[in-house]
Amino acid sequence: MVKRHLKTLAAPKTWPVNRKEKVWTMRPNPGGHKMELSLPINMIVKDILSYAKNSKEVQKILDQKLLLINGKQINDKKASAGLFDVISIGKKGEHFRIVLSKKGKLLVIKIDEKDSKIKPCKIVSKRLAKGKLHLYTSDGRSFEIVKDEFKLNDTIITELPKQKIIKTMKFEPGALAFITGGKSVGKTGIIKEIKEKTVLFESDKQNLETSKKYIFVIGKDKSEIKLE
Repeated sequence: MVKRHLKTLAAPKTWPVNRKEKVWTMRPNPGGHKMELSLPINMIVKDILSYAKNSKEVQKILDQKLLLINGKQINDKKASAGLFDVISIGKKGEHFRIVLSKKGKLLVIKIDEKDSKIKPCKIVSKRLAKGKLHLYTSDGRSFEIVKDEFKLNDTIITELPKQKIIKTMKFEPGALAFITGGKSVGKTGIIKEIKEKTVLFESDKQNLETSKKYIFVIGKDKSEIKLE
């Protein structure tokens, strides 16, 4: 039997929930992102953005086709949005992006329309499928490519809602990276050296080291997206 709810004490530490005041929260359906790097739509609309007083009102917003994730209409309040996803809501088209704070909490920040047209995706694997090469990204998506100019841990910038690759940011020394986990979560820094399993980077004039899996390239001289 599939559990419909989740105790707040058992919820990911990245979720911005009051564990002392709330016993239960909604368990999201499985999605492209890892659970600890995503939030249920019901929580975003009701508890974070305060666009609804209860789950019934959340569903009403969805039924009116007033919510998009990365340009795609969403009608399931148990769906989720994850790290760097773009949420567009309301008739006026307000836009938000999910980011990580330096305390390791997922935040929903407001962004402008220009920023809402792009989304960074980290390449986590490359495979042949039916004779064609595909990139697989950290948000569970795949992109068919003709020419292989991509490497693991590179970041692709996709155009929304077309889901078209418009730019590649290389995983290399000199790149600007965002840290998605570990002791340096939420920090940005310049990659200095790439080792077998770890990466040395400079952040706020400090030399730090983190696991390669936590490095997410977001630009060269500056971030391609708003982070706070």
